[in-house]
Amino acid sequence: MLKPNAFVVLLMMVLSFGCKKKEWDAFYGRPDDLAPPIYQVLEQGNFTTLLQLIDKSGYKQTLNTGAGYWTFFAPNDAAFDAYFKSGKFSGVAAIDSSTARAMVQYMLIYNKFSSSRLDDYQASENNTGWTENEAFRRRTAYYTGFYHDESTQGPIVAIADNRNNISTSLTGNYVPSDYNNKYITYFKDNYFSNATLTAADYNYFYPKSNYTGFNVLGASV
Repeated sequence: MLKPNAFVVLLMMVLSFGCKKKEWDAFYGRPDDLAPPIYQVLEQGNFTTLLQLIDKSGYKQTLNTGAGYWTFFAPNDAAFDAYFKSGKFSGVAAIDSSTARAMVQYMLIYNKFSSSRLDDYQASENNTGWTENEAFRRRTAYYTGFYHDESTQGPIVAIADNRNNISTSLTGNYVPSDYNNKYITYFKDNYFSNATLTAADYNYFYPKSNYTGFNVLGASV
């Protein structure tokens, strides 16, 4: 049985811990006005196939409960139906986990961007900040890095170049701090107007797609 003075000390410790937890939650807790995680948003729409792909890719935790600051280009069920009819894969079951991971990573771009900001270029050099209507692609979470290849002597592990030119200050075409991330391309009206482009320019690259004023590659948003 606790002595009275021991009980008081224990009660004070409990109260102190409770107060500190409230302060911790208030400072580090999830803001009430923060949008739900990407995975939970997808559960509310026509994204059943995409959710299956995310589950297979191993990205469910990242997009549901994990930390991160992302923008996600999400193909709906109709888009996947059209993709599967192309004959590459018959469905999610035919996609291996490694390919599923690469597909999800290519849909995922770093940082949060509203639709109105996607066509604005954000530069860190010289603190220039936002430059309006000059962006048409973003860096994705997909990168090649090391990969298996064949040489004249047999199988090797190679690493992708991440530069297009050879500089005297670099060794070859590789920079260790650059992970060779792939970029996803999109097209918006503001960018097209600024660059004096039209739907005909878009159709030169995507003749089977209609330009709608906001397209990601050959798909409309």
